[in-house]
Amino acid sequence: MNWYNKVIAESHKFSTVMLEIDGSLRTEIMKFIDESIQDCDVASDGKEDNPHVTALYGLHTGSTQKIKDHIADVESFEITLGKISKFTTSDEHDVLKVEIESSSLRKIHSLLKELPYTSTHKDYNPHLTLAYVNKGACEDLVGSDIFSGKKFDVNTLVFSSKTEDKTNINLQ
Repeated sequence: MNWYNKVIAESHKFSTVMLEIDGSLRTEIMKFIDESIQDCDVASDGKEDNPHVTALYGLHTGSTQKIKDHIADVESFEITLGKISKFTTSDEHDVLKVEIESSSLRKIHSLLKELPYTSTHKDYNPHLTLAYVNKGACEDLVGSDIFSGKKFDVNTLVFSSKTEDKTNINLQ
């Protein structure tokens, strides 16, 4: 079970805004996950089965309209993927991820933080999770630039309420 599904299954306490990866880039990411990450290296939270980038998790609102109103002026934008790296802060596992940098995504994150939310992480580090792996596993993938420079357009955000209802929010 990936992080997103685990959070939904365990808590239903918060809502999230994310962007989902689709099309050929999604296919390429899923193929990489399936072929490059060995099952023996995967921790209990598993391989990602819904490639996405979280704008903000921890929102208290269940109202799609509040989110839409709050980010009404945000225009479509482009994201460029970076190298593969890891978060190693958990005692249980490492998070194998693709780095992302986007000023537009950081703007959305900041706008959403103006709404009531509970912080689950000290800093915002935009990324695309590939898998939760055993401590020290998949070091050979760290630094890979297989996805570096690949771009995708973000025209829609997804609001997922604490009741698991998903609503697309189209950007200008």
